Amino acid sequence: MSDRRHILNLSPGFAAQFVPDGDGYLFRKAWKGAAIPVDAAERDDFVSAFSRALLLQLFGLVAGLAAVVILPIEFAFARGPLTVVWVVVGATALTVVLVLGFCAAWEAPSRALAGRAAVLPALSKAEARRAGWANLSWAQIGFYLFWALFLASRGLNRTSTIAPWIWFSMAAILLLGSAVIAFQKMRVKVLSNHLP
Repeated sequence: MSDRRHILNLSPGFAAQFVPDGDGYLFRKAWKGAAIPVDAAERDDFVSAFSRALLLQLFGLVAGLAAVVILPIEFAFARGPLTVVWVVVGATALTVVLVLGFCAAWEAPSRALAGRAAVLPALSKAEARRAGWANLSWAQIGFYLFWALFLASRGLNRTSTIAPWIWFSMAAILLLGSAVIAFQKMRVKVLSNHLP
């Protein structure tokens, strides 16, 4: 196992693709791909690189939101009809850049290990489904609930320039989604406990 305890890990889901195997790890792309052996140092490098990419994306998201939302409101920039165009085009461009960056960071281990032979086949659909739900932590579900409450609180803010029903709608969607995810995670756990 790795002794580098300072490893930066901001994404347990990404790290869960690396399953401990003796002194090293087996990498399964998206938790279900064929198992490719990696040593502890390689695994730590992949996880740290992905976490740094997430930090960079977070800074980019903050800067992008400032340019798309805060600037027009605070400095009366692109007011009127131009506001909609500015927000739509800016939000679309920001989303595309962030999604492409995330995908590139997520696929980094697959690209680096493309020439390495697998030692175990990919998981079956049922096994992959159980692994996916198992790797979704309760902390992540709690994070979704936190944002739902935050959105609902924004709907109660009478000074908000956005209609309350929009905030409440987004909060309701998050709450419903969190409830469905939590139910499915518990269901898969119960079913897994009854498997031979």
